[in-house]
Amino acid sequence: MAKQELATIVEVLVTLKKGLSTMDESTRRCNKRFEEVEIAPIEENRCAYRK
Repeated sequence: MAKQELATIVEVLVTLKKGLSTMDESTRRCNKRFEEVEIAPIEENRCAYRK
């Protein structure tokens, strides 16, 4: 992978303002976060959160 290509990918990932952890976060952890702020821990909400 070219250095410039990698830099472009990194830039896109960090400009999503959610951080990398939202992509790698387990369903269990995501549900725990939702419960803390009283959001229903359902797949539709997890998908919206990860976008």
